[in-house]
Amino acid sequence: MSVWQTVFKKELRDALRDRKTLLMVILSSVAIGPLVLVMLSAILSDIESRAEKRELYIAGIEHSPTLNNFIQRQTFTVKTPPADYEAQLRKSSFSDPVLVIPNDFESKLAKGEAPEVVIVSDSGNRNASVGVGRIRATLRGFSEERTTLELASRGIARTSLKVLDIEEHNLANASARSAQLTNMLPFFLILAIL
Repeated sequence: MSVWQTVFKKELRDALRDRKTLLMVILSSVAIGPLVLVMLSAILSDIESRAEKRELYIAGIEHSPTLNNFIQRQTFTVKTPPADYEAQLRKSSFSDPVLVIPNDFESKLAKGEAPEVVIVSDSGNRNASVGVGRIRATLRGFSEERTTLELASRGIARTSLKVLDIEEHNLANASARSAQLTNMLPFFLILAIL
């Protein structure tokens, strides 16, 4: 008999003697799988329910009736963010990104210039960072619609038109960004156990 077989048999015998440890290993291996599935389904359910709400928080929507019209045609509800939305995003007490519209939005759009809109979020606030894609997609749709209208009215090539410049302000500091990695640690531990 080889040394490895002898060591294996000894370890197996020791493990079987320690009933409490054996019971914990078996129960944890049986319970962890369903537990991980329940946790993942809860997270996905939360993300899907937020996507189905079809709400956008926009500061300065009164400066952009054309964008407001487009958003309403896309069946989104426009909501006014709280006055201190930046502080609330940092504290994670507000969980939606905010689109900020400048005062000169319509005048720049009428002149054929690209008004700059700002998406304010905090990547340390997971819920807020998930909603940024929804705002980007909506703005891309608006930009494409405006491009099509410009093409129809002026006969200009579509590639030469640029309707919006989108700038994002991420309010998370370095520690909040590193905390995101720390939040993933329990999942890695669970996978390591499995």
